[in-house]
Amino acid sequence: MIERFMKYVKCWSTSDENSESVPSTSRQMDFARIVRDDLKEIGFEDVTLDENGYLFATLPANTTEKPPTIGFIAHL
Repeated sequence: MIERFMKYVKCWSTSDENSESVPSTSRQMDFARIVRDDLKEIGFEDVTLDENGYLFATLPANTTEKPPTIGFIAHL
């Protein structure tokens, strides 16, 4: 976990307040791709990244019961 965290904090993913694109820099998409690939690697399903930098993923339940779906939202 520390190794992955250190990889993330080394990514230069700042935004550009003068940009009219979404996301505002290509660096932000580069970072989103890294996170996308890591999510797939650790077992998330339905991992998608759209052209606007929205990243979605599903962590499957580890029980046979039907737990409620919970959503977490974070800004990259």
